[in-house]
Amino acid sequence: MRRSVKVPVVLLLLTSILISTAACASDTSADSVKIATQAVKQGDLLIGLYADGRVSMPTSQLNFDVTGKVTEILVTTGQTVAAGDPLARIDASELAAALTTAQLNVAKAEESLSEAIKSRNYTISTEEIRLISLERELYDSQKTAIEAYNQEILKINYLINSDLTVANAEVALEIAEETDDDLAIEKAQIALETAIATRDYNIALEQQKLIPIERTYLEVQAEIANNPAIYTKESQDYDIQKIKVDYLRSSDAAVTTAQFGVEDAKARLTEAQSAFDNSTLKAPFAGVIKAVNGDVGDLVAAATPTTTTGLITLSEPGKVLVTASITETDISDLKVDQAMRITVDALALVNQAGRITEISTVPKIDSTGIVTYLVTGSFDAPDERILDGMTTFVTYIKKEKQAVLLVSNKAIFIEENQQYAMVQLDDGTLEKRPVSCGLTNGTVSEVITGLVAGEKVVTSGLDK
Repeated sequence: MRRSVKVPVVLLLLTSILISTAACASDTSADSVKIATQAVKQGDLLIGLYADGRVSMPTSQLNFDVTGKVTEILVTTGQTVAAGDPLARIDASELAAALTTAQLNVAKAEESLSEAIKSRNYTISTEEIRLISLERELYDSQKTAIEAYNQEILKINYLINSDLTVANAEVALEIAEETDDDLAIEKAQIALETAIATRDYNIALEQQKLIPIERTYLEVQAEIANNPAIYTKESQDYDIQKIKVDYLRSSDAAVTTAQFGVEDAKARLTEAQSAFDNSTLKAPFAGVIKAVNGDVGDLVAAATPTTTTGLITLSEPGKVLVTASITETDISDLKVDQAMRITVDALALVNQAGRITEISTVPKIDSTGIVTYLVTGSFDAPDERILDGMTTFVTYIKKEKQAVLLVSNKAIFIEENQQYAMVQLDDGTLEKRPVSCGLTNGTVSEVITGLVAGEKVVTSGLDK
């Protein structure tokens, strides 16, 4: 809503005189009092950091990864290429020979590995057979010892409990005693004593034989019970052979060496294949050839991290960058992926959308000591007319309000803490109108109240 300003009558009269004088002067000569006006309009208010920038078309310097003599250049400046298209070739005869040698070396290494595995498996099988034999011998020795002991015990028990000779002598003595024949009794007693002595001798003899048999038997029993204090020769042979077999099963130096040989040969084959493949320089992405910096017959060196010039210079269409130098006091306000607006005056392109893609951490210090950092951004949808090196004006957006009324800051003045604007009415007269403004970017301000879209406000030529 428009609001008029009431003033005392005397002042109104004086003002009317002054306006009439000014109007008369204006009517008599349009150039005697010139004012500039600007329309209030609706738009987006951008608040941010401003900087002058420059368009940069990203290019790649393409070189061979191997040294060689150029035999073919397949493209010309200005030509459009697709990703993977061949651009140039170098002499690949030596690289092809190296690749063939590497392939043969892999075959030999794999054959050596196969032979090593076969030899290992044969050795393991042989030693496993030996282990089985020793296991059988160990079992047989245990079984024999147990059976010998049991037989000896039975024999001794038999001698103790059932000796026919002693039994017969005892019967003969009983018969002699019934006859009362002293001579017969004496002979029978001598025969019995002799039989008992013979039996006892035989028992003692068998008990003496039992000693080593029993020792072996006890060793076997302890061995079966896994007593570590008992270690027979058969057990020792078996355990040594088992350790040998386990070692052969778990690892084999010859196979390991052969495996390393295969891995090394394959790695060298990969290198040789890569070198051979790199004898053809291919486009890493779709683009336009910007420059060809060599000729057929030139000897080119393999690319290094310090190489700055390529045999082929390739640009990526559709990707346009903008670079600007930002002072150290402002750089902390920016971040990667922050929105930006780009104006290209040469093409009348205003507020083109973009985003920050990179913020350099390397400072640049000029002769006056001012420190700046290079900030790179890209257009979201670049105009195809934009050329490398064009100057730009960049706004790095901190805050944005869309579809608001905007008025030039030159039209706003303040009296007694109230904002005003001089509005040019349809009949050409001027109205001093109170207004209220919100956010500003230093050039235009957001209109809260007091003005409507399309109204003209005085920006210069009038002493407010």
